[in-house]
Amino acid sequence: AAAAAAPDFQQFMQYPPYSVPPSMPSMPMPYPHQSLPPYGQYMPPQNMMQPYMNMNMAYLGGMPAMPMFGHAPPVPEQGAPKNAKPRRQDQGGGKNSGPREAKGKRRAKGKNAKEEPAAALEDDDTLSAQLNQVRRQIREVPLEEVLQENLVGEFAKDQYGTRYIQQKLDEAPEETKHRVYAAIRAEAPDLAKDPYGNHLVQKIFDSADAQQRKAMVSALQGNVAKLSQDQCGCRVIQKAINAVSKESQQQISRELEDHVDDCIRNMHGNHVIQKCIEQMPPDSVNFIIRAVEQKAEETARHVYGCRVIQRLLEHCVSDQLKPMLEQILCNVAVLAKDAYGNYVVQHMLEHGRKEDKQRIIQTIRANIADFSREKYSSNVVEKCFEIATTGEHADTEIIQQERANLLSTVLEVPEVLYTLCTNTYGNYVVQRIMENARGEMELQSLFQAIRNIEHQIMSRDVPPGMIEDPREVFKHIQNYLSKVSPTM
Repeated sequence: AAAAAAPDFQQFMQYPPYSVPPSMPSMPMPYPHQSLPPYGQYMPPQNMMQPYMNMNMAYLGGMPAMPMFGHAPPVPEQGAPKNAKPRRQDQGGGKNSGPREAKGKRRAKGKNAKEEPAAALEDDDTLSAQLNQVRRQIREVPLEEVLQENLVGEFAKDQYGTRYIQQKLDEAPEETKHRVYAAIRAEAPDLAKDPYGNHLVQKIFDSADAQQRKAMVSALQGNVAKLSQDQCGCRVIQKAINAVSKESQQQISRELEDHVDDCIRNMHGNHVIQKCIEQMPPDSVNFIIRAVEQKAEETARHVYGCRVIQRLLEHCVSDQLKPMLEQILCNVAVLAKDAYGNYVVQHMLEHGRKEDKQRIIQTIRANIADFSREKYSSNVVEKCFEIATTGEHADTEIIQQERANLLSTVLEVPEVLYTLCTNTYGNYVVQRIMENARGEMELQSLFQAIRNIEHQIMSRDVPPGMIEDPREVFKHIQNYLSKVSPTM
């Protein structure tokens, strides 16, 4: 192989490198010394690449092409990379041995790590001199100076400026605070949407007196609906609802009244609606209930709407929610299988009236095997057994009767129990039934029912095309039983 490569090497070496002209030449064409070989004829890689390398080096100017073989002179050693750390001269090691790094001390990591040091910040020509001084910590700029130069808005929209004003407000006299509050109110709608300014508006609702909070709500008037659907503005509105009087809350709710549906379906606005339900008296959220009643099923199946209905179930009396509850109860079979609607059904089982719980349990019992096989509705089946055993109305006669009927459907119909024990989701329903068993007798009845179908499950072959092996699924039940009853 070496002998075969010798002619190619000699052929390659007969072409000297290009000489570099004193001025930048025009880009030369490839292969100046030879034409391309005929089609199919072999050309060594070095013969193909060398003209291109010479051509590029000549075009770039000043440096001849680098030779491609080992006999070429060594490349002069380059200086250390610009960001390279100096090598330690001593071998002793230790924390303080050797020269220190030229770039200075490394920044600490973790929750206490500091931000970019003020000395590293450069003056921003678009900012005032006072804000640049605060950013670089050159001097303490008094709030009086910020007020005199009308710089409150500029400071509020800067990461460093807004923190500076918040810190100064804590130690400022009342007169100065009121002047700062007035300056913030003048730009409140704009600041509430700003990533940094919204924190300053929230601070007023946190620390100012009732009169100042009320004035701030008035300053936001006409912008509540729009701010509620903004990433930063929704936080300001939530803070306001949480901090102001009932009168100011009603002022906010009046602006939201015509935009409830939009807010419910908005990733930010739904939190404002939830905050209204949580913080306002039940009789003040009728505007939300009316909006939900118009499309209760659709709202229950919405990723954000289901949260609003859950808050209504938690904080409002049932008499207020009758039309909404009736729509949900009429659609339990659909909602239980929905990715979001199932949470609404579970919440009704937890917070609803006993009559509502009865209707839900009856709907589930009518087709319990089908509901137990589904990913989402199986959670509803589990919830039925849980609330009928330990829930608010678990000891009432009506719920006790429904629980007995539900349990008998599982134990007395072998096809139902077989379906539950051999299904990916249904086996968790069986485990939850055992967790909520009342007394040793009831638990033994369940154990016996499982023993009766165990041989049938373990001896049956898997039908062709079946994704899950029933025997593998049933092992979850067996493992659970071995913990609960070692003799099983």
